Amino acid sequence: MTAKRPMSAKEYDEMQRTEKSVDFISRNVLPRIPEDIRPFFCIKYCRGTKLGQQTLDALVEAILIFGKQVDISKKCTVFIGNSPFRFNIEPCGSFTYEQKPEFMASAIEYNIIFLDFHILSSVSSEVCIASILEEFVHAFLNIPGHPLANHIVCLLYPAVTINDRGEYQVCSRHTL
Repeated sequence: MTAKRPMSAKEYDEMQRTEKSVDFISRNVLPRIPEDIRPFFCIKYCRGTKLGQQTLDALVEAILIFGKQVDISKKCTVFIGNSPFRFNIEPCGSFTYEQKPEFMASAIEYNIIFLDFHILSSVSSEVCIASILEEFVHAFLNIPGHPLANHIVCLLYPAVTINDRGEYQVCSRHTL
Protein backbone atom coordinates (compact mmCIF):
# COMPACT_ATOMS: atom_id res chain seq x y z
CA MET A 1 0.00 0.00 0.00
CA THR A 2 1.33 3.43 -0.91
CA ALA A 3 1.27 6.19 1.70
CA LYS A 4 -0.57 9.36 0.71
CA ARG A 5 0.77 12.81 1.38
CA PRO A 6 -1.47 15.26 3.25
CA MET A 7 -3.88 17.22 1.04
CA SER A 8 -3.18 20.92 0.59
CA ALA A 9 -5.90 23.54 1.16
CA LYS A 10 -6.04 24.19 -2.60
CA GLU A 11 -6.47 20.48 -3.35
CA TYR A 12 -9.17 20.22 -0.68
CA ASP A 13 -11.09 23.19 -2.15
CA GLU A 14 -10.81 21.65 -5.63
CA MET A 15 -12.09 18.33 -4.30
CA GLN A 16 -15.07 20.07 -2.67
CA ARG A 17 -15.94 21.91 -5.93
CA THR A 18 -15.61 18.66 -7.89
CA GLU A 19 -17.87 16.79 -5.49
CA LYS A 20 -20.49 19.55 -5.70
CA SER A 21 -20.36 19.48 -9.51
CA VAL A 22 -20.61 15.69 -9.64
CA ASP A 23 -23.55 15.88 -7.25
CA PHE A 24 -25.14 18.60 -9.41
CA ILE A 25 -24.86 16.37 -12.49
CA SER A 26 -26.33 13.42 -10.58
CA ARG A 27 -29.28 15.50 -9.33
CA ASN A 28 -30.00 17.78 -12.30
CA VAL A 29 -28.74 16.12 -15.48
CA LEU A 30 -29.01 12.35 -15.17
CA PRO A 31 -32.71 12.35 -14.11
CA ARG A 32 -33.56 14.19 -17.35
CA ILE A 33 -32.16 11.31 -19.41
CA PRO A 34 -34.65 8.45 -19.95
CA GLU A 35 -33.80 5.36 -17.93
CA ASP A 36 -33.70 3.12 -21.01
CA ILE A 37 -30.78 5.05 -22.55
CA ARG A 38 -29.11 6.43 -19.40
CA PRO A 39 -26.75 3.44 -18.96
CA PHE A 40 -25.22 4.09 -22.40
CA PHE A 41 -24.02 7.58 -21.41
CA CYS A 42 -21.40 7.54 -18.66
CA ILE A 43 -21.00 11.25 -17.96
CA LYS A 44 -17.80 12.22 -16.18
CA TYR A 45 -16.95 15.63 -14.79
CA CYS A 46 -13.39 16.90 -15.27
CA ARG A 47 -12.19 18.91 -12.32
CA GLY A 48 -12.01 22.67 -12.71
CA THR A 49 -14.88 22.89 -15.20
CA LYS A 50 -17.48 25.62 -14.90
CA LEU A 51 -20.80 23.96 -15.62
CA GLY A 52 -22.95 26.36 -17.64
CA GLN A 53 -26.67 25.56 -17.62
CA GLN A 54 -27.10 26.26 -21.36
CA THR A 55 -24.34 23.79 -22.27
CA LEU A 56 -25.69 21.16 -19.87
CA ASP A 57 -29.15 21.66 -21.40
CA ALA A 58 -27.63 21.22 -24.87
CA LEU A 59 -25.97 17.98 -23.74
CA VAL A 60 -29.26 16.62 -22.42
CA GLU A 61 -31.11 17.73 -25.58
CA ALA A 62 -28.48 16.03 -27.79
CA ILE A 63 -28.83 12.82 -25.76
CA LEU A 64 -32.64 12.97 -26.08
CA ILE A 65 -32.50 13.59 -29.85
CA PHE A 66 -29.96 10.84 -30.39
CA GLY A 67 -31.77 8.38 -28.14
CA LYS A 68 -35.10 8.89 -29.93
CA GLN A 69 -33.69 8.29 -33.40
CA VAL A 70 -30.84 5.79 -32.94
CA ASP A 71 -30.88 2.28 -31.53
CA ILE A 72 -28.00 2.68 -29.07
CA SER A 73 -26.20 -0.59 -28.45
CA LYS A 74 -22.96 0.35 -26.68
CA LYS A 75 -21.79 2.48 -23.80
CA CYS A 76 -19.67 5.61 -24.24
CA THR A 77 -17.96 7.75 -21.64
CA VAL A 78 -18.58 11.47 -22.05
CA PHE A 79 -16.08 13.75 -20.33
CA ILE A 80 -17.34 17.25 -19.79
CA GLY A 81 -14.61 19.73 -19.11
CA ASN A 82 -12.21 22.24 -20.56
CA SER A 83 -9.12 21.35 -22.55
CA PRO A 84 -6.77 20.22 -21.22
CA PHE A 85 -9.12 17.68 -19.63
CA ARG A 86 -7.93 16.49 -16.23
CA PHE A 87 -9.65 13.71 -14.37
CA ASN A 88 -8.85 11.35 -11.54
CA ILE A 89 -8.31 7.65 -11.97
CA GLU A 90 -8.94 6.38 -8.46
CA PRO A 91 -7.12 5.40 -6.42
CA CYS A 92 -3.81 5.79 -8.18
CA GLY A 93 -3.62 9.13 -9.98
CA SER A 94 -4.96 11.32 -12.72
CA PHE A 95 -5.02 11.59 -16.50
CA THR A 96 -4.80 14.61 -18.81
CA TYR A 97 -6.00 14.87 -22.41
CA GLU A 98 -5.44 18.01 -24.47
CA GLN A 99 -7.31 18.50 -27.72
CA LYS A 100 -6.46 20.99 -30.42
CA PRO A 101 -7.68 24.50 -29.51
CA GLU A 102 -9.97 24.74 -32.54
CA PHE A 103 -11.97 21.65 -31.49
CA MET A 104 -15.16 22.00 -29.45
CA ALA A 105 -15.35 18.27 -28.93
CA SER A 106 -13.68 15.04 -29.96
CA ALA A 107 -14.30 11.29 -29.93
CA ILE A 108 -11.52 8.78 -29.36
CA GLU A 109 -11.55 5.06 -30.12
CA TYR A 110 -15.30 5.21 -30.73
CA ASN A 111 -16.23 5.06 -27.06
CA ILE A 112 -14.73 8.13 -25.38
CA ILE A 113 -16.06 11.64 -26.00
CA PHE A 114 -14.54 14.89 -24.77
CA LEU A 115 -16.79 17.98 -24.73
CA ASP A 116 -15.02 21.31 -24.16
CA PHE A 117 -17.61 23.24 -22.18
CA HIS A 118 -15.63 26.47 -22.42
CA ILE A 119 -15.82 26.50 -26.23
CA LEU A 120 -19.30 24.94 -26.48
CA SER A 121 -20.70 27.64 -24.20
CA SER A 122 -19.59 30.31 -26.69
CA VAL A 123 -21.75 29.08 -29.60
CA SER A 124 -25.51 29.08 -30.11
CA SER A 125 -27.52 26.35 -28.44
CA GLU A 126 -28.30 24.80 -31.84
CA VAL A 127 -24.63 24.65 -32.89
CA CYS A 128 -23.74 23.26 -29.47
CA ILE A 129 -26.35 20.49 -29.80
CA ALA A 130 -25.18 19.70 -33.34
CA SER A 131 -21.54 19.53 -32.24
CA ILE A 132 -22.38 17.15 -29.44
CA LEU A 133 -24.52 15.05 -31.78
CA GLU A 134 -21.58 14.83 -34.17
CA GLU A 135 -19.44 13.26 -31.46
CA PHE A 136 -22.25 10.82 -30.68
CA VAL A 137 -22.34 9.87 -34.37
CA HIS A 138 -18.58 9.27 -34.37
CA ALA A 139 -18.57 7.33 -31.09
CA PHE A 140 -21.81 5.35 -31.11
CA LEU A 141 -22.11 4.72 -34.85
CA ASN A 142 -18.37 4.28 -35.56
CA ILE A 143 -18.39 6.87 -38.34
CA PRO A 144 -14.96 8.49 -38.68
CA GLY A 145 -15.43 10.91 -41.59
CA HIS A 146 -16.72 14.41 -41.11
CA PRO A 147 -18.75 14.82 -44.29
CA LEU A 148 -20.81 11.71 -43.55
CA ALA A 149 -21.09 12.47 -39.83
CA ASN A 150 -22.15 16.06 -40.61
CA HIS A 151 -24.91 14.87 -42.94
CA ILE A 152 -26.18 12.40 -40.34
CA VAL A 153 -26.27 15.21 -37.76
CA CYS A 154 -28.35 17.33 -40.14
CA LEU A 155 -30.78 14.42 -40.57
CA LEU A 156 -31.01 13.89 -36.82
CA TYR A 157 -31.29 17.60 -36.07
CA PRO A 158 -32.81 19.67 -38.90
CA ALA A 159 -32.40 22.93 -36.94
CA VAL A 160 -28.89 23.17 -38.42
CA THR A 161 -27.26 22.91 -41.80
CA ILE A 162 -23.65 22.86 -42.98
CA ASN A 163 -22.19 26.04 -44.50
CA ASP A 164 -19.52 26.24 -47.22
CA ARG A 165 -16.75 26.02 -44.60
CA GLY A 166 -18.13 22.75 -43.20
CA GLU A 167 -19.42 24.41 -40.02
CA TYR A 168 -22.86 24.05 -38.49
CA GLN A 169 -25.14 27.02 -38.80
CA VAL A 170 -28.66 27.60 -37.58
CA CYS A 171 -31.31 27.20 -40.27
CA SER A 172 -33.42 30.25 -40.85
CA ARG A 173 -37.00 29.91 -39.63
CA HIS A 174 -38.45 29.72 -43.16
CA THR A 175 -36.31 26.68 -44.07
CA LEU A 176 -37.37 24.57 -41.07
